[in-house]
Amino acid sequence: MAASFSPSIMDAPLPRDFRLPTIKAYTGTSDPRVHMTRYKAAMVMTGVGNAIMCRAFLSTLDETAQDWFNTISDGSIQNFAGLSKHFLTYFFRHIQHKKLFSHLYEVKQGRGESLRNFLSKWKTEVNNVCDFDSKAAILMFIQALRLGNFHKQLNTHHPRSYEKLMRIANCYAEVEEADRKKKDEEEGRRSG
Repeated sequence: MAASFSPSIMDAPLPRDFRLPTIKAYTGTSDPRVHMTRYKAAMVMTGVGNAIMCRAFLSTLDETAQDWFNTISDGSIQNFAGLSKHFLTYFFRHIQHKKLFSHLYEVKQGRGESLRNFLSKWKTEVNNVCDFDSKAAILMFIQALRLGNFHKQLNTHHPRSYEKLMRIANCYAEVEEADRKKKDEEEGRRSG
């Protein structure tokens, strides 16, 4: 199984106190970059060398990913950079590609959508775009809101930073949620 590794990788001694990283096994169906990032983060604390990085990586593969590894030519993996390249190239189709920043122009608060739900949607979309521009995002966020008191306040007093905008929006979302609960409670009393 480990014949894909060069003899220098296979012959490297395992440090006496080495412990395998405890990360979720990669099965070949999710973004391989996420798995590689988690693996490197777990391994950086061990201080092991290139050869052990390669051999330990094998223990984080399962199902289709382990089957893939078994197809690599004997002795062809010389270092961790080569293993990483093989891995990312093979599982490329599962890489989640980011959208253009301009995609945020399409994100709008829907009719009847609470500010809390819109904020959740907005933050998800922000995480899925590349080349995020916080100054432009302030204007895009304000433009995406439905007409109302919050929209008016933001048009009157633009927050100086995107972080401040998100803090203000979260506060408004909490107030909106508290108002909705109070209204439901009062309507419940009237009908009861």
